[in-house]
Amino acid sequence: MAKEGHVREAAEAYCEKASQENDPHKRRRFLNFAGRYYEAAGDFSQSAKCFLESGDVERALGSAVKSGDPKTLSTALTETEHKEEETVKLLLKCSLGLIEKKDFIKARAFAKEASGVKRSPLTEATVNIVDGLMENKADKVASIVKAIGPLSVNDPLAREIGFVANMLLSKMPKSDGAAKEPPTLCPECGAPLPQKWKGKMIVCEYCGYPVRLD
Repeated sequence: MAKEGHVREAAEAYCEKASQENDPHKRRRFLNFAGRYYEAAGDFSQSAKCFLESGDVERALGSAVKSGDPKTLSTALTETEHKEEETVKLLLKCSLGLIEKKDFIKARAFAKEASGVKRSPLTEATVNIVDGLMENKADKVASIVKAIGPLSVNDPLAREIGFVANMLLSKMPKSDGAAKEPPTLCPECGAPLPQKWKGKMIVCEYCGYPVRLD
């Protein structure tokens, strides 16, 4: 406990230095140091906020994921005056990272928080994809991934979500009595696959990767 107290004191000291610093570069550096100490003390809400203010978005996301609480990131984003679109994007990125780790309960919490900030086809689809993965319903996941296919053309995050969902989908058992849905995104580069094909193979128009349908 004593060690944790010293770590927190160091974090607070760096925050104080940052508040008094006029040089933007030094201020960001002090905030980054504060974030590291808060993280070491287990205060992920404060560490996420400090990292965001320092411009270290990746470490802020890491703190939020470690906390397992989407409110940690959502609150930090609000306090650092991030726009609604940025808040949704970062929450969904956290959800995606947790989906990749198959930590579906936490992933759903982050996706649900993103949907609460702003309901959109992508936020709702992410929640439903996680639900389908948790329920082990391959047909449900496939239909949702197919539905967000058009979003993937202009939205890199939608493409990433579809790519990861397709990757996990390929390892799921087929639903009883349901035909396996063809993939909508290339498993190699994540680009949208053609919607028309002949035979039992689709060739990605972007990277040329052959995708078997059987």
